[in-house]
Amino acid sequence: MVNLHQTEQNIISQLFDSSIFTSSETAGMAQAKLEMIQAMRRPQTVKRISSFLTDLVGRAPYVFLENMVWLVGEQATLSVDQTRVLLATMKAVINEPNVQSANADHLVARVPIIRQVHSVVSNLDERAIESIIDGLLVDRFGLLTKEKVTVPENERNVVVDAYWSVSHDFTNITQALVNWLKQAQRPAPLSAVQQVNRALLARPFISPATAPDLWPALQTHKEEIAALWWATGRYVLECGDAYAVLLDRKRLPSTSKQYITALGVALSLGAGLPEAELGKRIRQVGKQYYENIKTLNPTMVKDALFEFALAYRHGKTILPTALVDRVIVKQEEAQ
Repeated sequence: MVNLHQTEQNIISQLFDSSIFTSSETAGMAQAKLEMIQAMRRPQTVKRISSFLTDLVGRAPYVFLENMVWLVGEQATLSVDQTRVLLATMKAVINEPNVQSANADHLVARVPIIRQVHSVVSNLDERAIESIIDGLLVDRFGLLTKEKVTVPENERNVVVDAYWSVSHDFTNITQALVNWLKQAQRPAPLSAVQQVNRALLARPFISPATAPDLWPALQTHKEEIAALWWATGRYVLECGDAYAVLLDRKRLPSTSKQYITALGVALSLGAGLPEAELGKRIRQVGKQYYENIKTLNPTMVKDALFEFALAYRHGKTILPTALVDRVIVKQEEAQ
């Protein structure tokens, strides 16, 4: 196993978060990011990162002009509509004069881009196209950023999300994504360790009930699996008698309404709750904690339940994970 340096751990951590690593230097950039970029320019760094990620999940990143793209598991699959919207958006944005000019502010108007994409992907309406663009290029890859501008309307200033600012790495990264999509994606056979690690990356909680096909392999190779995750400098694999959970040391304890409510819901699950009743339970718990329930987003609470490994699905039932028992103990100790 590769013994990673801290800069290599940081690059890999960024790939975990956004699936890409960009190498453009900008004014005021943090020293840690500058060190990562400098390390990426060394072939040995790329080789070590590629070797480690292959050992971990059976897939090395795609490297293009000192930039990395790393899509693995479910993330590596885009629907036909997502792929068409992605490619059409790339072409429309790259052809914008502001993006082609080195001295421009790299702002592009949202509506004209969406309409250009709609002319190519006519089976989707503009709202659906905008949703795909935001999901992929704004939220997932961070290559576009929504910009608020103030415009006069009836002698009053109105703030609207009329533009995207375009990353200076947009052209190189999107080219890398196109190359990635064009590659023949013939999945190589995965080892038992790689299969378990891919499952942990997709869902951090595993038990005999949630993954009966992978549980024996995790039990057999848990020391090797734990060592690989520890080498990232970020993740710790905690194994109990009937569960394993991948803990992210980068995540600070959350105090958001969504997380607090999700924790309350998890504590209330007991022997399980039909998934169809989860929305009702979220509202019930939310009312116990907050007077203004309208500010609570039930979808975000539901996402937090699974993202923080507080609950898992078993068939059509939502069950609490072993982490909830540990939270209860900590609460009692705090009291």
